[in-house]
Amino acid sequence: MNQQIEETGIAHASFTLEREFDTPVEHVFAAFSLPGRKRQWFINDLRNGMDVVEYSLDFAVGGRERMRMRTDPASPMRGADLTNETVYMDIVDNERIVMAYTMAVGDYRISASMASLAFLKTAGGGTRLVFHEQSAFFANSDGPEHRREGWTKILDAMAREVNATASRA
Repeated sequence: MNQQIEETGIAHASFTLEREFDTPVEHVFAAFSLPGRKRQWFINDLRNGMDVVEYSLDFAVGGRERMRMRTDPASPMRGADLTNETVYMDIVDNERIVMAYTMAVGDYRISASMASLAFLKTAGGGTRLVFHEQSAFFANSDGPEHRREGWTKILDAMAREVNATASRA
């Protein structure tokens, strides 16, 4: 177990990830703001064999996003629900998104995080996306390394969706 969690009950971490796209900021921002598009890459593409029990998105300042998936009963997690609850703290269209979210396994909260996404126009008319997260991890959590890995996969799925929809436009 992480020494920091053993002493305080909390381990803190932060990380930043970046992606570049040839498509305009408005197109990349829409991947986060339009419920149908976000569900495609955030839920459908990342289920990993889990059943989607619930998904909702109210993309507005003060709005909430909730995702709950159930693991396979034969898995090491024995059919536990994984829940992500997000509150959107600040949104400036085509510029930034700031959100706070918690992750839970069953009834046990494993982490609380604050994350921001900055959408920057590049000189060539594309987009540079900068994601930054600060997290508090609790006992039995996935921990900082797994969270960074998780967000890497999430942003990779989002990039595939952005590139696929850009090629159809």
